[in-house]
Amino acid sequence: MYSVAPYLIRCRDTAIADKGHRHLLENIRGRDVFAILKDFINARLDLKKVGDSSKAYKFTDVQIDEDKREITAFVLAGAFGVRGDIVDVTDGSKVHDKKPSHAGLDTFYFHAYFPKGCQEAILLLGVFKGDGIKTVIHHEFGKFFTAIVNLPLTFNPLPHKKAINSWQEAVTKEFRVIGFKTDMDVSDVERFGGNLQRTLTITPPSKRSHFGRFVDLFDKSKDQYNFVEELRGVGAEVKAVVKLGKRTRVFKVGVVNDNAVCQIDLEDSVEMKDGVPLIQSVREWASELLVDISHQVYGKYSQYKPIQEKERELQN
Repeated sequence: MYSVAPYLIRCRDTAIADKGHRHLLENIRGRDVFAILKDFINARLDLKKVGDSSKAYKFTDVQIDEDKREITAFVLAGAFGVRGDIVDVTDGSKVHDKKPSHAGLDTFYFHAYFPKGCQEAILLLGVFKGDGIKTVIHHEFGKFFTAIVNLPLTFNPLPHKKAINSWQEAVTKEFRVIGFKTDMDVSDVERFGGNLQRTLTITPPSKRSHFGRFVDLFDKSKDQYNFVEELRGVGAEVKAVVKLGKRTRVFKVGVVNDNAVCQIDLEDSVEMKDGVPLIQSVREWASELLVDISHQVYGKYSQYKPIQEKERELQN
């Protein structure tokens, strides 16, 4: 249900002579993108409407590490403008009138890392039930940034090959088909007090412990690739549970290329309350994810340390 999508933030300026026409992010025409982002967030701790649209959002649980140039937060975002009812699903009774000025806000994770001396920043944005906040954040922060620097920012999905590079030799332990298409009548299930689960879980045959290497899911010559393609036909999306040593991660697979949005599910170790991840728990999980991603993006120049490790150093 909850996942994160990694993006790379860049600023292109044709006035720069080098091939990529990119600025160092701490000095774009004398301005630091990290400092501008802090100002943007601090101005949106109260609810903010998105232009003339029916969307609204705000930041909460903001934590800023000036030394690491890292920001973590939750973004509460949703839509308003339509009247409706809020009901208790246990008995169908109405508990609240939803007026057009009322917005239902979902909770999305936000994690930004802007290391000095780099032309790219890493941004992790939460995805909930397939919906994300990339469009809102890009539009709103991009407009805020351009008004100050008079240059555009780009938010590009992290190339899928980079996101999975360190996991290529992992083995696939399980497939999950989200939005599984079934012929069963939903009303029949609900009438007898059931809850229809629309996720199909596929585990290896009893004689095997896994489905082979994770990298084989992206090789058209492999049976695993064809199997994923078949699964795509019976659901909205397919996810693979992969294991490398003692570590486990869940990736969205199928129709992935360098322009695809890579999505990585939260692990079971992330603590939840009322269906929402706890900020400290998701921060620690996401920072471990950033270790892998920063190595892929910055190579030998990567200096990122996970939040938990840095906090232990400060305590000693």
